[in-house]
Amino acid sequence: MGRIKIKVEKHSRKYLAYPVGLEGIVVGEGSTREEALADVVSAIELYMKSSLEELTTEYPEHIVAVMGIVRNSLGEVLLVKSPNRGWEPPGGQVENGEDVLTALKREILEESGVEIEAGKLIAMYSNVTSSPTKLMLTFEATAIGGRLLTSEESLDVGWFLPDEAVIKVTHPVQKSKLQDALSSSSGVVYRVYGTNPYKLLQTVIL
Repeated sequence: MGRIKIKVEKHSRKYLAYPVGLEGIVVGEGSTREEALADVVSAIELYMKSSLEELTTEYPEHIVAVMGIVRNSLGEVLLVKSPNRGWEPPGGQVENGEDVLTALKREILEESGVEIEAGKLIAMYSNVTSSPTKLMLTFEATAIGGRLLTSEESLDVGWFLPDEAVIKVTHPVQKSKLQDALSSSSGVVYRVYGTNPYKLLQTVIL
């Protein structure tokens, strides 16, 4: 913030002080010039703080996440066992400054030890009841290296035939995503849903 010029006026029983350019918005007063200046400085600080808060909260906040439906040469599907949700396809949040495909490769490697090549986008999901709201992207992927490893985020890791994988995944949101990925739809599935409890609100095939 640049310098602010403050003007002080003496009235019959008090002094009024205000910054030039903000008249009528920020005003300080006091029985002496010093009191008026101190009052307006405090008012300016409060005004600038509230303006900054309005600016920083003006834009909506979202979490962007990715998920990979990874297959090996046998056509098996990669699953990791989350401490909270049980078996599910690997994935996670996109970090600030990271593109989605880099995040996809990183998250799968961190959770499973498997190196992948990303394929096409097959589904998108919006959780509109979470705070902040979430946008999740599901990609096809092919295993190209690495070896199965557990991590702090995955208690177990394994390859499963598609039908077996659907049975293994019990969390309703993750099961729905896996079933979408394994379906024969030629387009990109887009679903809008809410959680606690899980409720499907809209489905579109793009």
